Amino acid sequence: MDGESLILRRLDDPWTLGLWELDVALPFAACLFLGMIRGTFFGLVLGVAAAILITRRIARIKASRHPRYFLHLLYWMLPPALLGPWARRVPPSAQNEMVG
Repeated sequence: MDGESLILRRLDDPWTLGLWELDVALPFAACLFLGMIRGTFFGLVLGVAAAILITRRIARIKASRHPRYFLHLLYWMLPPALLGPWARRVPPSAQNEMVG
């Protein structure tokens, strides 16, 4: 060993894929994948265009909101069956009562 070690600065940084955070990179990859599945050049161009538009929109929304905004949005918009084991740890989103 050369005596140098890597010390993390922050433990709560969100996961990244390259330079993008995961919640921005996954929709880009999904649109690109759907464009490639079409098997035509037009489908690929359409997939890339949709990916760029969606990514810019998500980045613009994230810039003015809480860092975990999309996690909260998924909690309120998706049915509990799609959220899996994470949904069992929190109360259902339809429950609007204050506990305590």
